[in-house]
Amino acid sequence: MTTKKPSQGPLDIKPYKGVGAVKFGMTPDEVQAVLGEPDQTQENSPMEQYHELRNGVEHIYDLKKRKLVAVHYPKDSEVHYEGADIFTTKGIVETMKEADGEPDEAGAYLNLPNLGVCLAGFGKRRIKEGKIVMVYNRTKKVMYGFMGRV
Repeated sequence: MTTKKPSQGPLDIKPYKGVGAVKFGMTPDEVQAVLGEPDQTQENSPMEQYHELRNGVEHIYDLKKRKLVAVHYPKDSEVHYEGADIFTTKGIVETMKEADGEPDEAGAYLNLPNLGVCLAGFGKRRIKEGKIVMVYNRTKKVMYGFMGRV
C-alpha cells in the first residue's frame, strides 16, 4: 500500500501569516502533517533556529519554542503573491515593491518589510543559488532587514 504525501495546496503568500497551508507558529509535527517528513533536519544553535529541508524548501523554526518563523523557497519553486508566480511573472517584483510601500534594497537582497518577504538575486546583483524567496513572520522582521548589510 502506498502512502499519499499530503498536499500543501496553492503556495500563496499571506503576509506575516504563512504560505499556503503552512502557517507561522506551527510546530514541526503540524508542518509534517501538511507536507510529510523532512528530507533533512539541522539545528543552528548560534541563530537559535531549527531547520527542516523538503525538496529544497527550507522551513525555519525558533529553536526553543519549536514554532515556524520563516520559509525559504529556491528558484525551482512555485510561490505566489496575489496569484502571480514570483519567480516567473514579469513585473511582479515591482508590484510587490509598490504594495509594500517601504522596500529596502541592499546588494542582492530586496526586503519587503510590510509583506514579510525578502527576495534574493532578483535584481542586478546575483547570489550563488540564483534566486530565493524568503517569507518570514513578524518576529524576524528586524533580522531580514539586515540581509545584505553585513
